[in-house]
Amino acid sequence: MADPTFRNAHLAISVGGGLGFIMLLNTWGVVWRVQKRLIAWARISAEQGAPMPPEADRLMRWNYLTARTSFWLSFPMLFFHGRRPATTRFSAPSRDNGCGMLPCLTKRTTTC
Repeated sequence: MADPTFRNAHLAISVGGGLGFIMLLNTWGVVWRVQKRLIAWARISAEQGAPMPPEADRLMRWNYLTARTSFWLSFPMLFFHGRRPATTRFSAPSRDNGCGMLPCLTKRTTTC
């Protein structure tokens, strides 16, 4: 039997947090490192007149795709984070049993 304290709000914030974590890894692990390389190559190219390395085109495309992926992942992340207002531990329990924009998963009906 499921834990009676587990509600849709927990699921929504978990999905939103998971998407946010994927975006963090994408931005920190890929976009930031690629941009550091591209900025260094562009600086060298401007100062010394050297051409950009052939790898730069591939990295610019990879950077574009990963940055756009993070952009599009931000919409469902914000939806799941904003689906229900954050409550503190000491607040009164909700009257809608965790139902907001998503249907109830704990009841057999689609409305709460």
